[in-house]
Amino acid sequence: MLDAARAATNERPVFLLPPIDFTRKTFPVRLPDGTRLDVRVLPTSRPHNHQVWHTVAYAGPL
Repeated sequence: MLDAARAATNERPVFLLPPIDFTRKTFPVRLPDGTRLDVRVLPTSRPHNHQVWHTVAYAGPL
């Protein structure tokens, strides 16, 4: 029933994406002298847009 209602109103599907969390990852950083240092992201450094859920609407063909 939901698919028929969506087709009748030409409504685009909507998806929710969870917050992004890079705090558990380690990223390689190359220093000016050529050495490599692995850096972990601090939890306090997460920007606001990485802490909230995002709503994405599908824009492709139905």
